[in-house]
Amino acid sequence: MSRIAITATALAAAMLFGTPAAADETRVWPVGDTSYHIYFGSDLNTAQGRAVALGVVEKAAAKLCRNMSTTDRDDVCVAKIVSASMHSPKGQMLALAVVERGRVQLAAK
Repeated sequence: MSRIAITATALAAAMLFGTPAAADETRVWPVGDTSYHIYFGSDLNTAQGRAVALGVVEKAAAKLCRNMSTTDRDDVCVAKIVSASMHSPKGQMLALAVVERGRVQLAAK
């Protein structure tokens, strides 16, 4: 199980490894108005697990964007948060998930 904290203020996230006790569930909860903590139950060592994690991060980012006063469109705001998350410690798993998603979309064309 892994944990990620997404903050809108710093547009950053940090993944940490949690305990295996709840390895079968993903939990998301807000921390104040500007961040979310996410525990992943999916295996981030597999493409499927990373895709699930990316989807969860994007949903949490969308919630942050709705609560923020920004001039960006929602999709641009979400992309900025996800991009910043990819540059955080252990964010390479999200970066890999974005690359994998792009390859699947390209193959589908």
